[in-house]
Amino acid sequence: MEWSELEATIRQKVAEQPRGFQARLGEALGVKQPSVTQALSGKKAFPREWVGKTLDMLGLEIVVRPKAQQ
Repeated sequence: MEWSELEATIRQKVAEQPRGFQARLGEALGVKQPSVTQALSGKKAFPREWVGKTLDMLGLEIVVRPKAQQ
C-alpha cells in the first residue's frame, strides 16, 4: 500500500464516523480540531505520527505480511 492509499483510507473511514469524531481525535493527538480538519481534507499533509492514534481510534490496524508470490 502506498502512503497516498493509506491517507485515502483514513480520510474515508473518518468521514464515516459520527459528528464530533474529529474533535475527539484532535484531543487524543494533542492538537486543535482545525488542524485535524485540514489534514483530513488534504489541505495539509497528514502527519505520519498521527497514523497510529488515528487507526486506533478507528478500530483499525496495519498488518504487514509477505507479498504473494507471482
